[in-house]
Amino acid sequence: MDKFELQKLRELPIEGVAERLGMRVERHKCLCPFHEDSHPSLSFCQRRNTYRCFVCGAAGGTIDLVMRYQNMDFKEACNWLSGNASLPLTAYSLPEEGEVSFDASRYPFP
Repeated sequence: MDKFELQKLRELPIEGVAERLGMRVERHKCLCPFHEDSHPSLSFCQRRNTYRCFVCGAAGGTIDLVMRYQNMDFKEACNWLSGNASLPLTAYSLPEEGEVSFDASRYPFP
């Protein structure tokens, strides 16, 4: 998975991801699934594309929400998101021996 595919997953609408997980979002809020909640305390910020619970402190973005709600690791959450959003992910591979993954000389130092 490259950084552009990862960015696409992070840019998925957070409320849409929450609804696909089965949360009922109304007016940018819903019941927090991470603790016993009787009043909506999980709020969504569309501008920053994040969520935050003001009771238990759970916070993050789209991938964090899937990881915590589905009890998955990072890779599983990315695969779940890409499957539900119809975004194909390429398999991540380490750079081969002798291959440079980052070339600092391409960026001049001021």
